[in-house]
Amino acid sequence: MLARWSKCVACLSAWAVATVALFSCSEVRAQGSGFQGGIFNRVVGGVWFNTQGVLSSAAQQIDQRQFQELLQQLQQADPDLTQPGLRFISLKQLDQALTAARVNNQPISPELAFLGGIQRLEYVIVRPAENDILLAGYGEGWKINDQGHIVGATTGAPVLQLEDLLVAFRSVEAARSGNGISVSIDPTENGARQAQELLSQLAAARHFDPSLAPQIEQAMGPNVITLTGVPADSRYAQVLAAADHKLKRLSMGLDPAPLRNFPSILDMLARNDATMNGAPRFWMECNYQPVARSENGLVWQIRGSGIKTLTEDGFFDKHGVRQATGRANTFAETWAENMTKRFDELAKAEPVFAELRNVMDMSVIAALIAQENLLATAQLEIGTIVQAESPVTTPSWPEPKFVPAQCSYVAVRGFNNVFVSGGVLVDSWRVAETIETVPALGQVHELVNNAPQTDRLWWTIPK
Repeated sequence: MLARWSKCVACLSAWAVATVALFSCSEVRAQGSGFQGGIFNRVVGGVWFNTQGVLSSAAQQIDQRQFQELLQQLQQADPDLTQPGLRFISLKQLDQALTAARVNNQPISPELAFLGGIQRLEYVIVRPAENDILLAGYGEGWKINDQGHIVGATTGAPVLQLEDLLVAFRSVEAARSGNGISVSIDPTENGARQAQELLSQLAAARHFDPSLAPQIEQAMGPNVITLTGVPADSRYAQVLAAADHKLKRLSMGLDPAPLRNFPSILDMLARNDATMNGAPRFWMECNYQPVARSENGLVWQIRGSGIKTLTEDGFFDKHGVRQATGRANTFAETWAENMTKRFDELAKAEPVFAELRNVMDMSVIAALIAQENLLATAQLEIGTIVQAESPVTTPSWPEPKFVPAQCSYVAVRGFNNVFVSGGVLVDSWRVAETIETVPALGQVHELVNNAPQTDRLWWTIPK
């Protein structure tokens, strides 16, 4: 928040949430009641949700005993994990490992919980002779960073998480119907109306200074989080909401720019001595190239940066209802285009966006496997992974419900107020429907077939 008198008020919900859950692997077991256990770290960005689903800005203390336990187990993981290269995960072996852990009440290993340290999925390889399907992407050794998250040893990128993959597979039909997979964080109609009325009074009196922020935030009240397509108590849902809110915080300058030449909308207004009125909506959705398919239909590749940012201008009417205009504000559009263009850079600087892309990739792959009936092609049954009623369940997180409002300020001409809303849309089936044949993908199949045969859950073909 800029500590100077201002005449432009930008209001949005101030919310962020844990985006990486670390398992205390000695406690995580696929028991008869499901895949349960102690989650090591629910804090990212210094905030977390309480059991009522309300944001708390007080940082939770990391359990040092669990931290050291996990660190020791990571150090004892298979040394082959340190070998960088194209890493493969066998869905057949993954399903069998989960079943065995449940039946034998055994701990889930770090290799299983973090999917062999893969940082982004890229390939789906069908192996009918082995009755298996492989998922593959870049993997390397891992480490725990300063925030207590498991990331790549050299890239610092977040590794994939098993619970997100299970949610993606089990939500594949929900993603096809209704509103698909989405999140939205928006002011209530009553809150938007009350905040507008207060700001109008201040404008009429030509009186405003930053000390009035608590009154505006109180008038707006808590924003509401709406989730569709995935369980609200899943880590997947937390990633969606955290990324959505980080988008808003960056756009309005509530968080410092993570990249050079990445100004907020309010920065752009100040630099141009311009004004802006209304309710711009920002949202992120899938941004992939057509899915590549080998000539024999046994190798598939998802391609592209994965995410684009879009915007549409709007306003709140006297009843507090947002009305879309069907067009974009110039400053909002410039900001959205900049984020889309620099998404790969941004995902490195703000890991929550890499997390968002990871769960999007998983949902696209789940939709692709379902649409192309690849399980039947491989004659593979993985009910433990894909069935919603599977006895192996995912950990339950506090359901995100409410977000306190927060204001950002900048000195510009006139007196204007801006309300920001928006969300995330994961339209995985639309991505999976756009396919083109790429003969060169046959080389990937040959590469896999020429690799040493193994019954392991994961393995790597070095770079």
